[in-house]
Amino acid sequence: SSTQITVPSPMIVKVEDDVTLPVRITGSFSFLKWYRELQGTDVNDMIAAIDAAGIVGLGTQYTGQEELLGNNSLLIQNVLTNYTSSYTVEIQFDFDRQYSIRIISYSIELQSISKTQLYCSENGNGMKSINLIIVMSHNANAGVTRIWVVNNRSISDIDRIQLSSGNKTLTISNVSRTDSGIYQCVAHNPIRISSSDEITLKV
Repeated sequence: SSTQITVPSPMIVKVEDDVTLPVRITGSFSFLKWYRELQGTDVNDMIAAIDAAGIVGLGTQYTGQEELLGNNSLLIQNVLTNYTSSYTVEIQFDFDRQYSIRIISYSIELQSISKTQLYCSENGNGMKSINLIIVMSHNANAGVTRIWVVNNRSISDIDRIQLSSGNKTLTISNVSRTDSGIYQCVAHNPIRISSSDEITLKV
């Protein structure tokens, strides 16, 4: 019997995504256990285990979001910030009563937000009818919140300022002197905040 794995380490996942920690086993085994390292310690505690008869046992680290798949890989559903940890699968083989243990370790990290950039464009004829469009560009992560600020104060859909769905684009219709200021976009998820460079608008 042998154990083969094809998995990058660490595994980079998005907040609230599902992730599978795969293990491929050819042949039979006596016992297989999945562990999660306790936060801030070097201690592993069991999530789930299965024996040669297919009987599954659940450990103290089982939360209801883990599932032991038919091929003995571990599915973790709806990954949250407290799931960034080390995971270990321990496989015990019994070759003619001579025991052999294989241990494979994984780690999970949450995907961060890349540097936010702003792009500015204008359309219209003459200053009085100009529409100013500021677009934020960064990788489209799930679970990202975007906030626009001008002169360090948050802005929302008011008067001539419109925000697109997801707040990726800010549009100012009929730009006037009162729109002068320093514009910036801040994107954040549960693990990181990314602020764009500032754009100064002078009217």
